[in-house]
Amino acid sequence: MKSCAAALIIAALASPAGSETITFEADSAVRFVRCVDLMGMASCELIIPAGEALYSCIALDEAGTPLGVAQVFSGLPAMFQQLDATLIDHVTCQKAR
Repeated sequence: MKSCAAALIIAALASPAGSETITFEADSAVRFVRCVDLMGMASCELIIPAGEALYSCIALDEAGTPLGVAQVFSGLPAMFQQLDATLIDHVTCQKAR
């Protein structure tokens, strides 16, 4: 599996008093194509290596802020529930372990 040289760092609010940092290493073999609205969801097309692997994907806005998370199998779009596709700048994924 090819990996990006730099890991994507995501900060998520853990409690009103503090935060938790999660490191997500994106798989460079996965390519983001586009997102469209589909029945109240953002359906994002990806090019993922063939096979039956499960991937964890994160939708990000232009500033790199995480907007949503989805699980996707090769060959299927990433579906982000209750998320407007126009807000998504890119999607990054890693193979689930």
